[in-house]
Amino acid sequence: MSGRTVWIINHYAQSPAGSGSTRHYDLARHLRDLGWNTWIFAASVELNTQKQRLEKHEHARSETIGGVNFRWLKTPGYQGNGIGRMVNMLAYSWQALVGKSTADLEPPSLVIGSTVHPLAAASGALLARRYRVPFIFEVRDIWPETLIAFGRTRRNGPFAVLLGMLERWLCRQACRVVSVLPGYGNYVRDRNIPAREVVHIPNGVNLDNIGEPLAYRKQDTFRITYLGAHGTANDLQTLVRAMEIIELEHGIASIECHLVGAGPMKQALADYCAERGMKQVAFHPPVNKNAIAATASDTQAFVLCGRKLPSLYKYGISMNKIPDYMAMGRPVIIAIESANNPVIEADAGICVPPEDPGELAGSIMKMAQMSEAELRAMGLRGRRYVEQEHDMKLLAKRLGDVMEQCLVTNAG
Repeated sequence: MSGRTVWIINHYAQSPAGSGSTRHYDLARHLRDLGWNTWIFAASVELNTQKQRLEKHEHARSETIGGVNFRWLKTPGYQGNGIGRMVNMLAYSWQALVGKSTADLEPPSLVIGSTVHPLAAASGALLARRYRVPFIFEVRDIWPETLIAFGRTRRNGPFAVLLGMLERWLCRQACRVVSVLPGYGNYVRDRNIPAREVVHIPNGVNLDNIGEPLAYRKQDTFRITYLGAHGTANDLQTLVRAMEIIELEHGIASIECHLVGAGPMKQALADYCAERGMKQVAFHPPVNKNAIAATASDTQAFVLCGRKLPSLYKYGISMNKIPDYMAMGRPVIIAIESANNPVIEADAGICVPPEDPGELAGSIMKMAQMSEAELRAMGLRGRRYVEQEHDMKLLAKRLGDVMEQCLVTNAG
């Protein structure tokens, strides 16, 4: 080990033992091979399950998982997206800065502050300033643009203005800005936000863990699967209504839809299906990353929906589940409109407009009629695309190069 240590401040970081994004865990495993010792700082309350990882008397705990160091910081539980979640965000951001949370750790050589929310990234910037080391601002969700697009705040309202000021400050503090979105460089230029350099590093897959793509076998029942969060952004209402068209309007009994995951919309969706007597939509609890391959073995195609948000998606998408789906060697049905679309780029499935149940139903029925050879070829094209563009080993090398550049710049 070279003695270089990176701290990654990511409120919702996850290990493969839980459901959710393992981006930083996967990157950290390969950064270790590049001579970096990584510490991931995450909240003690798990995002999707609300499970509390710490005992009442603990303010923090260290845990090494698969050779990757996690530091769980004590945060309160909450339900939904109201004041409780905001308190949870504030508590995490504060705990990351409290001296006792980091006193026993090796000081960092570099700090990465990652959104989902900008308060976590701000804690990363302040920690980098405290230790006089380079700071990398990682953008996974754009704030305040995401909230504006979903109608949760007004563009010129005080909350959006404050978030915009924080966004500009984070870009100014950063030695480099890294984003999963291919168009984030255009975003900062559109808004005249000062950023020294923007580097695109998308979400990816640890192909070493997955192995070769699963054998494809078409069955009498065509099964589509959604894996992920059940929130308003995921637009599963459109998927459920598409299945309603297939089952109740067309009377097709040979297509099943399985929704795997958790979130605030899950119960309402299940109630909707029950009220209409729909029997071909099944709901399952979330699974961890290690179980995705087993889930895929019974799936003929994956499905993904998104909201109609042109002001946001013109800067691109990089949803965790897209490379996960494609790595399994299965075709993908995607209902989204964005500047980039890996499914289209790979010719690995069918794309339809968002928020259109009729179009989505038609694409599902069309794919169900395809031959096994056509479906297998689609899935393999997706797998090859992921191997070239989303292999975590390659993405970690790209991040490692950025980190090395920051160290050189800081030394100079």
